[in-house]
Amino acid sequence: MLLIFLLFKIKRLRRGMPFLYQIGSSATGFILSCFILLIVTIISFYDSIPDMQFLFLLIALFLIGLLLYCWWRFRITRDYREKLRQAELKALQNELIEKDNRIRKLEENNDALAKIIHKDNKLIPAMELAVCEYLEAGTTDGDTRKKGEQLASGLKTMAQDRKGTLNSYRHDEHALPVTGVCVLDALFTYMQQRALAQNINFSMHITGNIVKMTEDIISGEDLSHLLADLLENAMIAIGDNEVRSLSVCLCHDEDTSTLEISDSGNAFDVQLFEDFGQTRHTTHKDSGGSGIGLMDIWKIKKQYRASRHIIEYAPGTSTFTKKISLVFDRKNHYLIQTYRRNEIERVHMRNDMFVLQSD
Repeated sequence: MLLIFLLFKIKRLRRGMPFLYQIGSSATGFILSCFILLIVTIISFYDSIPDMQFLFLLIALFLIGLLLYCWWRFRITRDYREKLRQAELKALQNELIEKDNRIRKLEENNDALAKIIHKDNKLIPAMELAVCEYLEAGTTDGDTRKKGEQLASGLKTMAQDRKGTLNSYRHDEHALPVTGVCVLDALFTYMQQRALAQNINFSMHITGNIVKMTEDIISGEDLSHLLADLLENAMIAIGDNEVRSLSVCLCHDEDTSTLEISDSGNAFDVQLFEDFGQTRHTTHKDSGGSGIGLMDIWKIKKQYRASRHIIEYAPGTSTFTKKISLVFDRKNHYLIQTYRRNEIERVHMRNDMFVLQSD
């Protein structure tokens, strides 16, 4: 008893043998221990044991004790390796979690920067064009002109790093109507120049007070962002089509405010109607399309609870193939009027989308 007491004072056995508590750990050790106790009992209680039997019992006791020791060492080694594996696995999991957090933060930062760049790709060239036009008017004094030229030079340098930069400027005999909102007028002038460069017939119609629209209905920044995305998407859709027409209409009155974009471009992919505002979708991924524009359009629509109406014209019934309208009526509708209703209904799963058959 004293030896057993001293044995468990050893550092390794001070806390007992916790590894024995694991399922399946104690069966082998228990059986071997029972054999040892049985042999020791026989040797202790029987004085007249023949020498051969006594020697046999001693050899058996030694062998079983050796097996018990080997088993004990095996269990300790396996327990140590298991703990080491668990520690390594936990360290790897923590490292993966940390890397996932870093990747998520990088993706969030990348998306935020991509949205800024996506918007700047159109607005910065538009501002550069507006400043150059103002300087060419020759109505500024020397100091103002010098500062303006420095500003134009800086804007031109920034614009050169963005796709959508104009390589040349052409005068159009059809002057665009003025909205009275500086950023919108600059954007329309810029889009007109892009349309001229691509031989697209660009027309624009203004009804009502657009300045008041930007004050009461939608901010000028959001409206310019919305128009830039819609007009660029329309120009991309027109591509190399034979009929090349693009029209924008802004209307504001006491009852409602409406933005309409009509183009003669390719028809929307059917899946786009279902993915709009939920999944990024682009028709020109090979040329740098990211799908951010469509997501931004839906975000602005949702922010102002505007209704989005898409009208598709049957081939041969109109100069345009489709019209996209945003009506700022606080109803947040999503309506499609098309001659392809049956085709769209096959993939229609959204509860917020209504599809009507066009005449």
